[in-house]
Amino acid sequence: MNKLIAVPLFSILIFVACSSAPKAQSSSPGAANGQAVTGPGNISPAAPEQKKETFGLFPVAVKGKYGYIDKDGKVVIQPTFKMANLFTEGLAAVQDFKGNAWGFIDKTGKYVIEPKYVIATPFSEGLAIVSTGDKVGAIDKSGNTVLKPEFETMTEFSQGVSAVVVRKQVSGLAVVDGGYVDKTGKFALTPQFDGVSPFAENLAAVRRLGQRWSYIDVKGNTVIPAKYESAGRFSEGLAAVELKVGNGYRWGFIDSTGKQVIEPKFYKARFFSEGLAGVQAESGRWGYIDKTGKLAIEDKFTTVDRFSEGIAKVTIDKKMAYIDKSGKYIWGPQE
Repeated sequence: MNKLIAVPLFSILIFVACSSAPKAQSSSPGAANGQAVTGPGNISPAAPEQKKETFGLFPVAVKGKYGYIDKDGKVVIQPTFKMANLFTEGLAAVQDFKGNAWGFIDKTGKYVIEPKYVIATPFSEGLAIVSTGDKVGAIDKSGNTVLKPEFETMTEFSQGVSAVVVRKQVSGLAVVDGGYVDKTGKFALTPQFDGVSPFAENLAAVRRLGQRWSYIDVKGNTVIPAKYESAGRFSEGLAAVELKVGNGYRWGFIDSTGKQVIEPKFYKARFFSEGLAGVQAESGRWGYIDKTGKLAIEDKFTTVDRFSEGIAKVTIDKKMAYIDKSGKYIWGPQE
């Protein structure tokens, strides 16, 4: 049986714009009839937009080792790690060469939580998703276990909940379902979906068994109908969605009412950050568009990440670099 997959953000190298998963057997009638089954947990409303936290440190690879630079391209934390993520909430998840384990460092490069995990996500809402084996759970910034590792997959916490996948036995068969769990371990929306993604701006993309992707609100009500082949998270009022166009599929952007704001014409698309979104052209190269759909930074990159504090990590022909919003290199490209 195929395993249903939630969409975790395990590292800065995986900024997933879409929430896509193979079909799986669902045991919940709610998944079939379109009525979400709620639980005792709570989904928080999206907080009013606030000034984003700034850390001024960005991961780079130098000769196969990761360290951190500042916005001027100066190395601040020496390259000693196998892999490194952006800083969030004062800490960054890094992978140690010894045992390939993940831990968390502070802005001085000192380990605050020792490397012992096979999976570690950036902190979000005070918690990070980690694993030391087959299951995943959550820890706080002191490294204390908050949610025991009992889930197949988890996404970062957003609006007080994580999108999770659970495995259970039904009539002797292994069944996987997706739902939403709060920070106490209570389900806000019980496992019932064939595909799940994090809440953002009071909406989450989900897929019910045998259907396409739709969007639900914090009560589990469908507010944007199931008509998308894949669907991304909302950010800055827009979400990337995939639709069938002619004999193929293309990505565009919708607003929170489901209105098509940017027509589906891209081969792939990331979410908006600081007014720009990465999109892939027919050539296979990536660039950035603004909210009108106009190309703002030339599509010449092999991969792109979201903008953070005015700069974004890109790769071009296997070389890493950072660019500003004009497309100018501020570091690299280099291998």
